[in-house]
Amino acid sequence: MIYGVGTDLVHIDRIKNTKDINSLALRVLTDTEYSIFDGLTSEQRCRYLAKQFAAKEAISKAFGTGIRGGILMSNMEVLRNAQGKPVVQYQGQLHDIVVEMGVITHISLSDQGNHSVAFAVIETDIY
Repeated sequence: MIYGVGTDLVHIDRIKNTKDINSLALRVLTDTEYSIFDGLTSEQRCRYLAKQFAAKEAISKAFGTGIRGGILMSNMEVLRNAQGKPVVQYQGQLHDIVVEMGVITHISLSDQGNHSVAFAVIETDIY
């Protein structure tokens, strides 16, 4: 059963114009995501961070809560599998919530020009 859907759109220039992109990245990314971010060029960093931010916002909207309570950016990790498909892993309090709910999360990410977009669908057997 679909529990929720969420989408988010980020203007990449908003990320580029941030005073301190590293500080923003530390607030948005997990340690694993930050290590990926750290190995990218300046342009790649902006696009990566925009996609990660959009993904986490879309997921929080699919939960129906936004970023609050146990639904924190630091508790969501969006990685890519060997084929490049984004996969979501949860950490901390959010991990416990999704295990209890039996959540499966699907996420799609894209960027074009000055925009990054994410679409998330959360499925569960419990509603």
